[in-house]
Amino acid sequence: MRIVWLGYLAVIIGCSLSAHEPPPSDTLVGHRLRVFSVAYSPDGKTLASASWDDTIKLWDVATRREIGQLCGHTNIVSSIAYAPGGTLLASASSDGTVKLWDLEQRRNTSTLSGHEGDVLFVAFSPDGKTLASASLDRTIKLWDVATGRNTGTLEGHRGGVTAVAFSPDGQTLASAGCDCDVKLWNLHSPERPVTLASHRGIVYCLAFSSDGSMLASGSGDQSIRLWNVKQQTSIGELLGSKSNVMTVAFSRDGKTLASGDAKYKVRLWDVANQQLRASYEGHRGDVNSVAFSLDGQTVASGADDALIRLWNVADVLVR
Repeated sequence: MRIVWLGYLAVIIGCSLSAHEPPPSDTLVGHRLRVFSVAYSPDGKTLASASWDDTIKLWDVATRREIGQLCGHTNIVSSIAYAPGGTLLASASSDGTVKLWDLEQRRNTSTLSGHEGDVLFVAFSPDGKTLASASLDRTIKLWDVATGRNTGTLEGHRGGVTAVAFSPDGQTLASAGCDCDVKLWNLHSPERPVTLASHRGIVYCLAFSSDGSMLASGSGDQSIRLWNVKQQTSIGELLGSKSNVMTVAFSRDGKTLASGDAKYKVRLWDVANQQLRASYEGHRGDVNSVAFSLDGQTVASGADDALIRLWNVADVLVR
């Protein structure tokens, strides 16, 4: 076993398609240590990245140049998320806090404290009014973005909570955990979450399709599960990663799923046919985060090699 993620989760590292010929990729160099999270701004002009080096960097997508750095966390920055308006960024950290950043002034406007363990993930609701944070303390906290007040704590996972995602309509929150479960929380009555229990390893990542009909989850059992959200049932399993699946992201049309894994690869999947379309090599460490650009032509990836790569995937997108 080796510690591969945030320095505290002991993770076991263990489709016959060959790797797609890697397309030209731009590499963004600046972080000193592992990159854990990448996110495009809503207008697609900026890419934000979070790292083990305790910093957040901002990159101009057109020029590929670093245009800013946000400092204030005192430990690993594990996750970042843009608010819908694009002027506010949230970050989660191993220092146990969540921070909100004014991107126009490049300053920290609020620090949200309350978790009793490392905070692993943050996600904004579609209307930008609520922020959800996931922690190793086995809880999810909901925060009023305007006031910074904790408006609720969701408990139910039997281990640390690794990821959260809001449904596009904002009515449901999905969560993933070290207990191998995926949970769906009805935010109007969160007392009785629905548990989706098919994974056989830590669930590291979640993503809703843009229409909210489907949820993807990636796990240490080397699989990606596809779920019908309305029926709350598994509708498929994507196999071929042969390693921990650390991150997943849907294209805007929901036809393609990107994933990153502990085999150092970025992979693209045909969602309808549940087949691997392509796998890209170039990173020299676990791929911890992937994100589609606004136009869907590029996938950004952040990895343990401290690099961010931008992959041109236009030629292999599912049409």
